Amino acid sequence: MMGVVFTELLEAAEARYGLAKVDAALTAANTETGGSYTAVARYDHRELVRLLVELSKATGESLGALVQEFARHLLPVFLSRPEASAGGATPGSVFELLDGLEPSIHATVRKLHPDAAPPRFECTRDGERMVVRYHSHRCLGDFAHAMLTAAAEHFGETINIERRELSDSSDNAVEFVLTPAA
Repeated sequence: MMGVVFTELLEAAEARYGLAKVDAALTAANTETGGSYTAVARYDHRELVRLLVELSKATGESLGALVQEFARHLLPVFLSRPEASAGGATPGSVFELLDGLEPSIHATVRKLHPDAAPPRFECTRDGERMVVRYHSHRCLGDFAHAMLTAAAEHFGETINIERRELSDSSDNAVEFVLTPAA
């Protein structure tokens, strides 16, 4: 997983909860890196999960609330990266973001970082709604859901998100159905 995810998590957690809580979580998580991350390196996604679990314990926040708050912090960071406008334009809505995710953004990430393994999003439109299938060996469907919610908030859209776990032998798959609220 991209190091920027780790560095941003620690930065956001420190700003919100203070250095003492972040240090407590880092110590309790007992990560391979000892809690030392750089934005350009790659790290095991399980360290991120351990960090979030320990932050939840250290802060008293529910894990779900922490993941949602982190998604709100991380989405603008991702959208400010050059990869976000790789297709030529910065997305202006959730559907535009999702339409460009695989063909532009993730394709550019894979070119710039050949060892990267971003999740795969299959997006299809059905009238006013969009069906998004998330596939990842990392099993971070909760984080994907939080990022979709954060994207709707970021773009000022009210979108209903229905979620369904899909069984798949090769990776974790979740289907999201996004429908603009009336």
